[in-house]
Amino acid sequence: LQLWIVSESAGGLLATLREAELCRGLQVRVLYRFADQTLLLMSFSHVDESVQSAADIAAAVQDWLAFFTARADYAALAERYRAIQGWRLQSLGPLALARYWQDGLAGGGPSPLGLTDQGQAAVHELLAQLQEPRRSIRLVTGCTEVASWPTAGFALRMVAEAAVSAPQRDWTWQLPAGNPLLNDDPAPGAMLGHRAQLQWLPAPAAVPAQQGAGLGAFHGRCCFADGLPLIDLLRVAQADVRKLQADAAQLGVRLQLSGQGDSLEFSLQGPANLLVGVLRLL
Repeated sequence: LQLWIVSESAGGLLATLREAELCRGLQVRVLYRFADQTLLLMSFSHVDESVQSAADIAAAVQDWLAFFTARADYAALAERYRAIQGWRLQSLGPLALARYWQDGLAGGGPSPLGLTDQGQAAVHELLAQLQEPRRSIRLVTGCTEVASWPTAGFALRMVAEAAVSAPQRDWTWQLPAGNPLLNDDPAPGAMLGHRAQLQWLPAPAAVPAQQGAGLGAFHGRCCFADGLPLIDLLRVAQADVRKLQADAAQLGVRLQLSGQGDSLEFSLQGPANLLVGVLRLL
């Protein structure tokens, strides 16, 4: 569930909220779990500090949950998740890998690589429960200083806000698309959306076709013939590779962009067999 909530796929929760300028980023993590209870935290970054914005985001989340609950193919998503986890395991170090398997064994439930039929049914039930208002705790943080809340114990600076309803919107949700890096022959792409306006210097020698198993690394540099502002190039490149970064990170590949002098540098680290697939989509 955490995987699909933060998916960068078009028509997903994050991409749609970003297009509506309600937030720029989204993180999901489990704060606490015990027995049959779990506290799930969804954090939205670069949000307008207003009660109305919080209400709009909350309404969008509930609408997406309803869509996902009704339309998702849980068996297909579980199989896709199993493939993703298989690649992720290859990118983990020894201690992280030991912790991963220990957490799975401590749960005493389904395999850490995927969900059983019973687990898929549990996810469906969980999604239905998340749509119930009484199961949602909404805490909005901001920079505005407020008075201390009258309570025993340590001081809390908080204030109760009146409930605000969000206007009805016709969100055009889509189910998360498959990761293109899992395809045998991914379609070629361009790292920059404005590629036609740039002149590239001769490319370095091609990456060898044969890759070894295990982890690998690749470092590249883009040198531009025209003197263009590096900060603008970096901003455009970061926006254009954001989806690819998310797809790569999903499989344990780390893609980083940086500026050095008058050139744009990028680096890849992760399972060696996936690096060429990422390079093809740059």
